[in-house]
Amino acid sequence: MIHSDVLTGQELIEMQLLSKDLVGQTTLHGSCRLELVNLKDQLMHDLWLDLTNSKEKSFLGRLHIRIQWIHSKITFYADLIERTKQKIKEETTNRENMKVFLDKLKSTLHI
Repeated sequence: MIHSDVLTGQELIEMQLLSKDLVGQTTLHGSCRLELVNLKDQLMHDLWLDLTNSKEKSFLGRLHIRIQWIHSKITFYADLIERTKQKIKEETTNRENMKVFLDKLKSTLHI
């Protein structure tokens, strides 16, 4: 979990991929940036980001991250409640459709 001050919601998240060997030497393997505005929906995002060399901006590989920015707990929970209500409605419809199907199947099989 990363905590940082956000002033406008337009900030960039800058990430560096580092490793440390047995001697304690740290090696930079690349860096990448992510615009915070792309996370404003407060949902979990599963992203692949291009790692580049900070000097030449050459492609070095890709970094896979799962990230979520919750900037308003009230909005987050209100949206979660609405998504849950929608899911319950869909599942109820699916259950009712399955019941109709099973009733038809029973009558066809004379059960």
